Amino acid sequence: MSENADAIKYLPLRAQKRAISDTEAWAILQSPDTTYGFLGTHGLAAEDNMPYVIPMNFAADADARAIYLHTTIDAASKRNRAIAENPRATFVVVGPDAAMTSDGSGLACKFSMNFTSVMVFGTIAKIETPAEKARALNFLMKQKAPGHTVSDVAEPHTYITTIYALSATHISGSRK
Repeated sequence: MSENADAIKYLPLRAQKRAISDTEAWAILQSPDTTYGFLGTHGLAAEDNMPYVIPMNFAADADARAIYLHTTIDAASKRNRAIAENPRATFVVVGPDAAMTSDGSGLACKFSMNFTSVMVFGTIAKIETPAEKARALNFLMKQKAPGHTVSDVAEPHTYITTIYALSATHISGSRK
């Protein structure tokens, strides 16, 4: 069953005062300091559709409103099977600035965590052509390895990996 992504209702953040703009959210995703995130999928019917979450490195393309992810070419992998069964997915990152804070009283209930988080909701699809796979891999390397000399990935070398693009239908960010 497919749904129109525009018809999906996204609830607003509970704490609106912590909301960040889409521009800020994409900047967090594009930061080389945000090294990995968590991809959540619906799961597999054979496993009673238990949600499946896996950490992945990624690159964020704000202009395309997409998250690029790479993984094994093994079609039997749980991640690839889950995506094939249901392309709706969520990607979550927590910024590197998380820190414990306290009011100084020493009471456990007075401790809190400062954080920045971003959630991207959308549909994930496999990038099929070697040219697009190479572009996504090169984009990832330039974004996540600034200051390093990295040769471009040649199209013939893209056969060893699967590349997905998560097309964002909604993005939400929060900061405390």
